[in-house]
Amino acid sequence: MARVTGNGATIRFWHDVWCLDVPMIVQFGRLFALASNQNSLVSDYWSPTGWVFSWRRDIKGGVEQDQLTTLMSLLDGYHLGMELDKWVWNIDNSGCFSVKSNRNWINDSRLSSGSMPTRRNCSVPIKINVFIWHLMMDRLPVRSKLVERGVDLDSLLCPLCHDATEDVLHLFIQCTIANQIWRRVSLWLDLDIPVFFLYETHDGLDQCEAEC
Repeated sequence: MARVTGNGATIRFWHDVWCLDVPMIVQFGRLFALASNQNSLVSDYWSPTGWVFSWRRDIKGGVEQDQLTTLMSLLDGYHLGMELDKWVWNIDNSGCFSVKSNRNWINDSRLSSGSMPTRRNCSVPIKINVFIWHLMMDRLPVRSKLVERGVDLDSLLCPLCHDATEDVLHLFIQCTIANQIWRRVSLWLDLDIPVFFLYETHDGLDQCEAEC
């Protein structure tokens, strides 16, 4: 959402985002400190003759004068009108919010895309489907991923075998303890579970699902 300035009667000059991508207080901190009213609205500084500011004291040279010159240059040609201030939805060209445009924006800019379609098995609980989805997207909190996110760990080694870095491939496929678990699950279910070399191996997954 973004503010579109009309008459400036509802937008705070220093604190709201309206003319820049950040509030004026961020870009012109020294001028904000000198403002007589730090909660002034945009309309408070506008007159028929142009922009008029009220300071607690005269502007000195140096940084203060540089910021004032930059501010006046920014506001040059920026005039207030008679229409009301309003909000617009920048994601959609119409300027109006819609669930569809928001969903599309999240899908395109925030969600990771995998190299394979998402699969769902209705025979298992939803939490298992979610877990497998995280696995296929390589989003499980294994030690290699935690370190990438800035988590301080004593070691990157797999806590089960201590032979290699704990990543998704090692934890579920290459770890000797994991292989023992696969064999015991195979005996317990009386199934011939195929040997996996990559967790993306769909043929093996399809065979397990068919036998189950």
